Amino acid sequence: MSDAHLQAFTVSLTSDPLFAAEGMDLKRGGEALSAIEAMCAEFQAVAGRYSFAYRAFFLRYPLERYALPLSFIVRLIRSEHLRRAYLEEPSREAAQALVREWHEAQRALARDASRYRELHTVLHRLNKKNGDPSGVEDVFGAVTTPEDAFALLDALEKNARTLATDIAAREALLRSGTPLPPARKRAALRYETAEIPPRYARARELELRDGFPFRGSTILEMLGPVGYTTPIFDGTPTRHVFDLAILRDNASGLHHAKVSTLDVYTFMKIGQAAGRYNIAGQVAFQSLINRNVPYWYQCATNPYTARDQRYWADIATIVDLERRPQLNSALVQAQRSSMLDLLLGACWEDHTIYLKHMKERIALGTTLPYPWHWLLKRSHPSLYYLPFNASIWRLAEEPDFGALKPRIPLSQWAHRPADEVLPTLTDEQLQLVMKSGRIREEDRKAAWDAYTGAQKQ
Repeated sequence: MSDAHLQAFTVSLTSDPLFAAEGMDLKRGGEALSAIEAMCAEFQAVAGRYSFAYRAFFLRYPLERYALPLSFIVRLIRSEHLRRAYLEEPSREAAQALVREWHEAQRALARDASRYRELHTVLHRLNKKNGDPSGVEDVFGAVTTPEDAFALLDALEKNARTLATDIAAREALLRSGTPLPPARKRAALRYETAEIPPRYARARELELRDGFPFRGSTILEMLGPVGYTTPIFDGTPTRHVFDLAILRDNASGLHHAKVSTLDVYTFMKIGQAAGRYNIAGQVAFQSLINRNVPYWYQCATNPYTARDQRYWADIATIVDLERRPQLNSALVQAQRSSMLDLLLGACWEDHTIYLKHMKERIALGTTLPYPWHWLLKRSHPSLYYLPFNASIWRLAEEPDFGALKPRIPLSQWAHRPADEVLPTLTDEQLQLVMKSGRIREEDRKAAWDAYTGAQKQ
């Protein structure tokens, strides 16, 4: 390894690095992973007390190893730490340590992707045996089929193999100066100023007061609004208005992000919920029915509402480059992970919501959701596997999360658009609707406390 080879390797770490997250708060990223792991433990403990079958299943397939690629993200954080340390003080030893960590990260990614496939295979088999629906519909009418899910797994595993080749190329660069191929070009994200449409201003005001996660967190920063084009909500690329809140959870102190769209609000007629989504009768919504709440408010950007959540990383990148212009813009644009710690916090927050949902079902004596559906809606591969990060996603072809597939007609969606619902509501009704999550959460807690109290007697 000559000085010239080491210099070329140094240049590669600021032009086309591997396993990098420029600008990420590594400490908070680790804290988010710890919180996610603790949530997995609680989830499995609660489900295991409810059912021996669940307890046995999670002993064989623990969520933190099979559903979520946590070991890979741990290695990603270590890799980024070593990359920064090397750039502070380049040396042959530091270069070799970084390459060794890349190998560990690649093996962790490949192992996690393989386990993720195994979990898909087992749950799909169980789903077929039980005769449950195999297609999973999101809030915006897009349906993920088993074929879609397994095609994504193929891409995840292929990408992991490609990373092994890219590591070998950097070893050759260090050893003999073999040039690297040109880095893949990506279209730059741009900050486009935007404003919330006035007809949605009242709904947004109430959401910030009563909506989740705002009611359980302190807003540290509010960034945006910005314009951004995505097919997620409409099936075709459409410009929408977004903002991003940086929040601190009041109970745990964990920092997390919330991306919101300011011109897409969706509402579900409570009486229609059971038939469409197999929500056990109307038990889960009975407290809302008793208060004459006509609709359930569904935040359009919650991570489970659509399978493709890469736009979260894009919005975070757009606002963070405006917020922190001192960052290396080219690397942040390429990796789109400068707020990865906050995105991991958002995943934790989503998982905690589902934990509360499961507790509610247990307390009310209703059936638990289909595990296959949970896997496709709540394991968030579009965030956890970082397909938006060019230092990790090395394939020329983008992963397909189905955002552009033909959709169920709007007339058949269970969730109705704001322009259809808002004109029919009085302000008093709108306040109740936007408060529906808070009401249900309070009743969930009361039902769970009563259930656990009865279990102790």
